[in-house]
Amino acid sequence: SHLISQKEHEDLLENESSRLLRLDNIKQLRMFISVVGGTGKSILIEAITCLVDDTWHPKSGEIICAIVAPTGIATFNVRGLTIHR
Repeated sequence: SHLISQKEHEDLLENESSRLLRLDNIKQLRMFISVVGGTGKSILIEAITCLVDDTWHPKSGEIICAIVAPTGIATFNVRGLTIHR
């Protein structure tokens, strides 16, 4: 297996992020995450949100990442809104 250094990994991520930000035709991404409780959905959603915010939000004043869930408890766990709002 090929291992890379932390610096090489950071450089790769920075290059890929720069490439994505240059795309003129960025399309909306929708994800539906549904599995049983206790499997790490909230952690996954938090990681995706951080990635999106760190990559695009500083470049724009728009709301980039909207998180919704069907119940108030679920929205609390992921700092989102209920779907019906």
